[in-house]
Amino acid sequence: MARFSAPLLVLMVTVIATASGRTLLQEACSSVFDLVSSNPDLSTLNAVIEAAGLEDTLSDPELQATVFAPSNEAFERLTRDAGTTVEAILEAPADLLKELLEYHVIPGASIEAAQLKTGLRFNTLGGDPVLVESQKIKQDPKYDGCASLDIHLDTYIDEDPEPLICDIKACNALVHIVDYPLIPNNAQIRELLPEGKFKTQLSG
Repeated sequence: MARFSAPLLVLMVTVIATASGRTLLQEACSSVFDLVSSNPDLSTLNAVIEAAGLEDTLSDPELQATVFAPSNEAFERLTRDAGTTVEAILEAPADLLKELLEYHVIPGASIEAAQLKTGLRFNTLGGDPVLVESQKIKQDPKYDGCASLDIHLDTYIDEDPEPLICDIKACNALVHIVDYPLIPNNAQIRELLPEGKFKTQLSG
């Protein structure tokens, strides 16, 4: 029968416990894609993710990021404003949809709604920044999902996306559901939105 020294035995138990803990963590948490694909109010976003081929990236339980997730109603507002349809957006090239989605992701940090302070600028996965135009407390049921925080984001379209459901935990990431898609400074994406009103720079 093999005998192990006490330090070696402790090390083996620690390694096994750590490995088991990681396995349990991965099994217990929902990834960003799990959250999106299981929420019927995010079915349009789910379709865009699949068309862009980003399922694997957003399924990674190790992904540390802040993700702004436009609701179905958000996409409906965009298509009404910009004179297009969801179907037309989904038919765009995958690399263009990927760039659109990457503008909704702040990599490397899980940023809570309370940390989205007025004037802060965050670099997105796609490269273009997102500006927090304003954050204030507002006692309005509309913002109950964000602890009464009325937050306006500034992007490259003449509409300020607002997070309405905040701080949804997705393994190492945080998801905020917004009422309007974030639009990057990209000429090809603008062509998908022929009647959209765009900006060439952020207001801050």
